[in-house]
Amino acid sequence: RTDSWTERKYYDMYIAEGDKTSLLSKKKVINSKYHEGTLAFTNGFGEMIFTRNNYLKRTGKSKDKIIKLKLYAAKLDSSTNKFAKPTELPLNSSEYSVAHPTLSKDGKRLYFISDMPGGLGETDIYVSYKEGETWGPPVNLGKGVNTAGREIFPYISNDGTLYFSTDARTGLG
Repeated sequence: RTDSWTERKYYDMYIAEGDKTSLLSKKKVINSKYHEGTLAFTNGFGEMIFTRNNYLKRTGKSKDKIIKLKLYAAKLDSSTNKFAKPTELPLNSSEYSVAHPTLSKDGKRLYFISDMPGGLGETDIYVSYKEGETWGPPVNLGKGVNTAGREIFPYISNDGTLYFSTDARTGLG
């Protein structure tokens, strides 16, 4: 299938083991017919959180008729070594994108980007805290991180350092 905006094939997720590369899910449990992208694993790889196009008819396009991005989680079934059917995170909306997850080392903080209302720029970085088996409300990281531009692709290192890309600060990348 081809994306009508870019005229390129849709993105899928793959596993690379040594010199072998394969689709993350050959049965379309994880990879769908549209885009899947940036993903994060919990420590131990028991669960993954990833970005996917919001293409489902039941959740539909936004009022502006654009398919937004959403975050999904899938747990690994240790008996079959396969990921279960993904479920949407409660942070999602059909009216704005939520994407590009990264998890803290302890798995208790989920960082991501969004263009949800109330942000400081086109896309901001948010954090959500694990509350039992679900994720709490998003918290904007504020002016120390976010700008009027686009912050994107956050990554939290094991020592807690946040790395990200932005188009609104001076520098070489």
